[in-house]
Amino acid sequence: MKPDGTGLGLALALTKRTVQTHGGTLAIQSIPEAGTIVRLKLPTA
Repeated sequence: MKPDGTGLGLALALTKRTVQTHGGTLAIQSIPEAGTIVRLKLPTA
């Protein structure tokens, strides 16, 4: 069992691969003590 607040990173890796497969981009910007911004862009159909 892993400690609370830790992860394996699998969700992010799967998300990135899925977004890229569909021609999109995934960008993450982390700002200490402020938060994290996640930008997911997908092309229009």
